[in-house]
Parts: sequence; C-alpha cells; structure tokens
Amino acid sequence: MKEIKKVLVVEQDSPSFRVYRSTGAFLHAHSLASAHAKDDAPMVLHDVCFLPEKGMLAIAASDHAIYLLVEQLSSAGVHRSYKRMGSIVCSSLHRRVVWIPNENLLFSMDTYSKLYSWDIETVVRTQKCASRPFYPHEALQADGRPFKPARSKDLVMDIIFIKDKGLLATCGLDRAIHLWGIENLAHRGSMIGHRLGVRALAYASSILVSAGFEYDAIAWDVTSREKLMTLRGHRHAICAVAMMSVSMDTIKAITLDDAGEYKVWDVSKPAPGGICLCIQSFQPPLSGADIGNG
Repeated sequence: MKEIKKVLVVEQDSPSFRVYRSTGAFLHAHSLASAHAKDDAPMVLHDVCFLPEKGMLAIAASDHAIYLLVEQLSSAGVHRSYKRMGSIVCSSLHRRVVWIPNENLLFSMDTYSKLYSWDIETVVRTQKCASRPFYPHEALQADGRPFKPARSKDLVMDIIFIKDKGLLATCGLDRAIHLWGIENLAHRGSMIGHRLGVRALAYASSILVSAGFEYDAIAWDVTSREKLMTLRGHRHAICAVAMMSVSMDTIKAITLDDAGEYKVWDVSKPAPGGICLCIQSFQPPLSGADIGNG
C-alpha cells in the first residue's frame, strides 16, 4: 500500500492479515471472522487490495464473500480496529481482487476463471451489485473478432491492473500472459514464452515480470509485447513477484520461490545474452510471533 507507506501480508491458510511499515516494522494484525458461513469451518483469506480513494481494504475470503474494511484510528492517529463497511456475497469462491482507480470499480476473479466488476458505491449502499461475470475465453479482440486462445479454459492464477496503459493483465495455466482493455475487456494481445503455468505478475514503468511453476521469471516490454530478459537463478518454482521503481532509471524486481528464498533483480538494464542474474538473495528466518486481533 504505497499510498500510505505500509505493507499488508496475508499468510497462506490464515484468517488473519498483518500490517507492517514500509521499513519492515510490525504495526498490527487483524483476524477476520466470517459473517456468512453456515458452519464452523475456519475462514481463510485469499487476497487483499487497498482502495486509496476510499481508504478501504477489499478482502476475498473462503466463505465466498469479499469484505470491505476501513481502519479506525484514535484521535492521536493510533490504530484501534477495523470497521466493516460492507460485503459482497458471491456464489463462487473469489481468489483475486484488483482495484481500478478513477473507474470506481473493483475486479475479482473466481475459481472458475470468471472475471467480475463491482461498483463500490453501489456495494456499500445496497450490499449487492448486478455485475455480469466476464469469461476470458468469450472475449472479443480489438477488431471485434472472437478471441480463441488454444487453451482458453485453463485456470487463471493472477490478475493485475496496468494503470498507465489502461489494461488488465492475467496469467494462468495456459502458460500465457493476456492483456485486456479496461474500457470493454477486449483482448489486446498475449505474451507467450513460459514452458509451464504462470502464477504471478508484477508491473512498473512499462516492464511486466511474470513467474510461475518453472524456475525462471521473464521480463516483458508491455508496449511492444516483446520478451526483454529471463531472470535465472531460482532452484524452486516461483510463487510471487513484486516490482520497485527505485529511481527514474532503475527498476528492480523481487521474486519469492516455494522454498522461501527471495531474489532481487535489476530489470532496467539490458541483460547480456538475455539472461539477468540476481543482485541479491536472502531467506528471512521464520517468525514465531503470534497473530492476534487488531
């Protein structure tokens, strides 16, 4: 959450999220209880995004709901709790949530790879939204012709918003990255180069980095749709990627693999032979801190 200089962490198979300062200092944790589950099954958080214009968190949970929370502060500006402003109860489990600034829309992706758009003002006011789901394999191309990828119904693993291009990017088990126009969700192109399924995407300054079940990540030029370099060095499948614009001329990528090893890469400079070598590797020690309610 760069707008407020905080980092929010959702741990795997956990009903809680943890909030840190951008410096790494722990601030607080919050455990979310289900408001819609019909049994005593423990709730798991799948994804979270920050809505800076609304000052809200949108959290996709295992009880088929997307919760909207606002942080409550004391008069001195100290964290007290979170207030639930509303929730979207869905017929299916939603795994990803993405906020589209200026459009007042929240996008979510369910386990059937259907993409939904939600008007947040309507959700908060009525607690529901009549959004027709979008199926990527039913999309049209920019010229109006049907978009028919070779493996169109494979699971979509991640979705991000590319603000300066007005695009959504998705990736999945079809081994491709697909770009979609935000105004009509028409297919705007694909980037193909992975040998296995793609699990994670990140973007900064016209460079998109994709990573997945193979040990290499790939950096792409979104404008030309061309491959810039391969990020080589992991010994396990990569599960997450993030980007940092250190300066106008320096862009770094951070990747995390299934063994818990982080690697840092400079993707702003041409890579000899197209192979980018990491500039730093580290594996933080496991923390034994308890997670309590915020």
